[in-house]
Amino acid sequence: MLAESGYFTGSEKILKRSLVGPLDLGFDKSVAVTDFHIFHRRDANAPLSERGRWLLDQFIAHGLLTSSQYTDAATALHEAWTAELQFPKAKAAARTPAKSNKRSKLVQA
Repeated sequence: MLAESGYFTGSEKILKRSLVGPLDLGFDKSVAVTDFHIFHRRDANAPLSERGRWLLDQFIAHGLLTSSQYTDAATALHEAWTAELQFPKAKAAARTPAKSNKRSKLVQA
């Protein structure tokens, strides 16, 4: 599904390895992938204050905010980014049959 979504332009084989492992880093080196894609595990999407601080620090580091704006931005983030936020549930995507990459064999008589 991810490979056919249009968001991933790489090899489907690479994507599969990044999901189930081991992930081949080349030069005969591979790693487990338990922490590579976390999606929603370990409350990855929870609006925790430490993530908010990290976000603001990154905004400053990359010039999106100045240091003098930190306090106001932190206040706004605290008011807006809370665990009480209710996000709409995404509709399940319609399943489409997977495309086969295998070439059909010609039958010889």
